[in-house]
Amino acid sequence: MKRIAKYLIAMLAIALAVVTFAACGGDVAGNTYTFDNVEVSYASDVTDEEKAMMDETIASMKESMAGQTIAFGDDDKVTMTSSNYKQEGTYVQDGDTVTVTVDGVETELKVDGNKIIVEQSQDGVTLKMIFKK
Repeated sequence: MKRIAKYLIAMLAIALAVVTFAACGGDVAGNTYTFDNVEVSYASDVTDEEKAMMDETIASMKESMAGQTIAFGDDDKVTMTSSNYKQEGTYVQDGDTVTVTVDGVETELKVDGNKIIVEQSQDGVTLKMIFKK
């Protein structure tokens, strides 16, 4: 009876791990994500003038990123394309974190359901670039 209980607990733990991993978005291999949006947040010390300037830049960024894709191969290859360029590199996925390397530069992406999020922060401004499956 104890052995059955241990087995059931182990199976429940495995099932929970699988569901948790799936909730994080699962494996990116074989999937293509298309640019969807840029979200911005500001620290309290960022002035209204700086926010207005950044908001203009964000609007321009959204236009220039329209149609951009990130395609993850079934191997470790990744291809990023837009209307005027194509970059290729490699990727490694560890849970909900995907590390993409292009020309020796690493970038961390977060998998969130059907989205990939690239987050960057500097000088009190945080940008989240969102790509959807």
